[in-house]
Amino acid sequence: MNTNEIIKRLYNEQDYHTWAESTGLSVAEATVFDRHLAGTARDARILDVGTGGGRLAFELQTRGFSRITGIDLSERMIDAARERAQRERADVRFEVQDAADLHFPDGSFEVVLALQQLLSILDTPERRAQALREMHRVLAPGGLLVLSVLSWEGRPINPWISAAIAPFKWLKGEGRFGRHCLPIFRMGGKPNVRYLIESQAYVYYFTKERFERALGEARFDLLALDSSRMLEASADDFSHGGYLHALARRMSFLAGFSEFAALL
Repeated sequence: MNTNEIIKRLYNEQDYHTWAESTGLSVAEATVFDRHLAGTARDARILDVGTGGGRLAFELQTRGFSRITGIDLSERMIDAARERAQRERADVRFEVQDAADLHFPDGSFEVVLALQQLLSILDTPERRAQALREMHRVLAPGGLLVLSVLSWEGRPINPWISAAIAPFKWLKGEGRFGRHCLPIFRMGGKPNVRYLIESQAYVYYFTKERFERALGEARFDLLALDSSRMLEASADDFSHGGYLHALARRMSFLAGFSEFAALL
């Protein structure tokens, strides 16, 4: 079973109810919305990547945004989002798409959201890099990316967890994923003991340095980087804890040219 099929099975079946039925924002997400989207025009074109049941998309609509598209790899998640939109008479568009292969023209959106573990669920470096390139491509020049990933430094005792999981990875032929890829330990609110006997999706934990480098390699200009702990406490000094949250801008052509010229 290929990676996409494993991810679809995860959200179509094993963890469906967790994401299809969730509503509202976490404290960190609400702070991100308040800080990073406050000045965004309410008619801006917004793409919610990994929308699940549309939780963030519907929250955007309640905040007055009117041109929202949500995408997800899981057909069942998109069905749930469409049913909710119909039930609530919400004017939000939902489509089944792969984050690493977006079917939108260049420059289609002013804002791209990819919160929670969307980028981290892509278990190979190539797919993570491709997803970032695709987000860059569909953003208009100067457009904003609001992105969060799982944090390696923000996860307690990660060296011990990684070491404990390593033998199971090798026994299952999954050692290639590396120490920063870990299984999802809870599914549907229960311990995920089935990981020990079947192939499942891994999630990638970014170091702060690797996250910053990945955004730069995709030609994003990093504007802000916070942890969940910082956002929850309204703290300015960086400290690890929870997700890493970034606000980045797609460089315009002129900005990119100026950057190149400065190196000459």
